[in-house]
Amino acid sequence: MIRCALYLRLSREDGEGESNSIQSQRMLLLQYMKEQEQMECVGEWIDDGISGSHYERPGFQAMMGAAQRREFDCILCKDLSRLGREYIQTGYLLREILPRLGIRLIAVADHYDSEDTGFMEDSLLMPVMSLMNDAYCRDISRKVRWQQRTKRMMGEYIGAFACYGYQKSSEDAHVLVIDPEAAEIVRIIYLLRLGGMAAENIAGVLNMGQIKSPYEYKKMQGSHYHSGFVPENNGQQEKLWTPQTVRRILSNSMYTGVMIQGKDQKLSYKLQKRVALPKEKWICVDGVLPVIIPKWVYERIRKLQTKRIRCQKGNVFCTSFAGYGLNAKEQETAQKWLQQKMTQFPGGIADHEPWLKRLWVALFVEEIHVVRQGGGLERQGK
Repeated sequence: MIRCALYLRLSREDGEGESNSIQSQRMLLLQYMKEQEQMECVGEWIDDGISGSHYERPGFQAMMGAAQRREFDCILCKDLSRLGREYIQTGYLLREILPRLGIRLIAVADHYDSEDTGFMEDSLLMPVMSLMNDAYCRDISRKVRWQQRTKRMMGEYIGAFACYGYQKSSEDAHVLVIDPEAAEIVRIIYLLRLGGMAAENIAGVLNMGQIKSPYEYKKMQGSHYHSGFVPENNGQQEKLWTPQTVRRILSNSMYTGVMIQGKDQKLSYKLQKRVALPKEKWICVDGVLPVIIPKWVYERIRKLQTKRIRCQKGNVFCTSFAGYGLNAKEQETAQKWLQQKMTQFPGGIADHEPWLKRLWVALFVEEIHVVRQGGGLERQGK
């Protein structure tokens, strides 16, 4: 009895046609086994939504591990393009690796069987088919890249994850709308920085207030989020805000309504490694995003970023708030506003948490300052 492994693969470039679906491939291979003598299926390995331009695929790697353990004698796949589209590596796999392991390969739709030595040694079909598969992958990669560029230039969002402060529209995944909860944190960060607080202290305030970091916030929403917000090799920091996280938010001009995409690109359609592009090559489309932070506030923050802020040790606030001054009416309003915030805060505010009271006062004073300047932080999306 020949022990057979079924390998099924479907990538995005193959589309969603029934002829290429995982279920269709499975049915074809099972029917083939049924028509043969002494064949049994001992397992199947699947790579769904993964390109054949490389072999770093979880399903394929797991199958090759099983092959090295001699768990099966034969691999069945729909056609050679399911196995892989990269010409050089596919040829090496067929001519070196599988024969060395004693593994037979059958590509049903291509009528290819590695036991047919004449097919391997005398026919020109194999290298031609491999070259065609490789050329197909290169052509598809180029078309996808230009299609993505066109969508970006039209202001459509094609990223996997929305920028912190935004979320994908439930009606159109290419449209970003304001995430009210995260956007409010972004506004607070800008207010604190506008008042003179350094990024280190802003991160401390957010952590003491148990505000979830962008990574933890998206993780809470069920997203498989990966970002530079998470410090490398330090899993303990995933739930915490860091100065780097704060600075990235303060330097992100998307909050002013500018869609920015295309910051990096793949080195090659055969490689997963990406390289950063210079700013002049970024694709920026203004006016397609709802505004979280006014442009004048963002520009003022940029100027502040060039200044060195000295903060008092043991205190999360700088002393720059002391110079604003409020009149009697504003002080009365501030006291009422502070009392309301203290009442609304989950669990109340204990006497040993004066930092939080100072936070609310600082926010109120800055709001008054902004109003005096003739503008405010628009609260769109609320």
